Amino acid sequence: MVQSIWQDIQQQFRFGNRVTQIILVNVAVFIVIRLAMVLLQNQAPDAYATGLHFFSVSKDWWHNLTHPWSFLTYAFLHEGFMHILFNMLIFYWFGRIVGDLIGDQKILPLYVWGAIAGGVVYFATAALFGYGLPGQSFLIGASASVMAMVVAAAMLAPEYSMRLLLLGEVRLKYIALGIILLDVLQLGLDGNTGGHFAHFGGMAMGYVFVQQLREGNDLADPVNRAANWITGVFSGFGESRKGRRTASRSATRTSDARSPRPTMAARLERVRKSGSKQAPPPPPREPDSQERLDVILDKIKASGIDSLTDEEREFLSLASRNP
Repeated sequence: MVQSIWQDIQQQFRFGNRVTQIILVNVAVFIVIRLAMVLLQNQAPDAYATGLHFFSVSKDWWHNLTHPWSFLTYAFLHEGFMHILFNMLIFYWFGRIVGDLIGDQKILPLYVWGAIAGGVVYFATAALFGYGLPGQSFLIGASASVMAMVVAAAMLAPEYSMRLLLLGEVRLKYIALGIILLDVLQLGLDGNTGGHFAHFGGMAMGYVFVQQLREGNDLADPVNRAANWITGVFSGFGESRKGRRTASRSATRTSDARSPRPTMAARLERVRKSGSKQAPPPPPREPDSQERLDVILDKIKASGIDSLTDEEREFLSLASRNP
């Protein structure tokens, strides 16, 4: 059963749309975080916090300067179940609308730009207003990216209606307006001031993204090019390793095919059977008569006539009769 579930997840990630893929990544990271929390929070709480903050945006400028990746990675981190549940539900509803209207290839770029905008606004407002707990304060969660998706969907199809629990059919423009008002009203009230400012950054990016698209500037291009490059690097690395494994297996099969080596008797028998198919060797070249005569005469000079063989004697006799 577990193997079947894992195969279904792999299939969804390979062939699903961008919304599904991003949700799967968020859920996978959430599971890792929860496991780390269970294993480390009681035994080594500092190690758990350090690992989580390594990928989180901070109000401390030095942390952000030395951890630039955090302006993206924080958008995949969730500690609370309700936090990730609501973020992923809203992202699924509005992400599907955006994907249907402007294409699936715009989902990841909008998610990335929303995360970056949210992180920048969080850091800027934290430095400006000084909110947060004493010491370092960190930002995690996909809310800024989700808010970018909400505003983008409302701009693309403001009259599109969604059925909400207890409210019935509500147009997207009113849903977006309601979410913005809730964030404004909650500023300074729930201890998540920085998070709400990050939401505003994501909302602003959703507006800018669609507005630029209408003006002919596609902000999705640089993100998609970067994503394709990264995918190509890892694909090439995987294919290279696969090629080396295939070559190794081929060499093993070749080596196996040659072993054990045939015995000498078997090799001779194979040569004997194939002998009739081979061209006969060329006859040995007969030496020139004058050359042979010169050799014999030199031999007589060196060792005397008694050193000649019968064959040489006969040749010398024939040569003397046929000058």
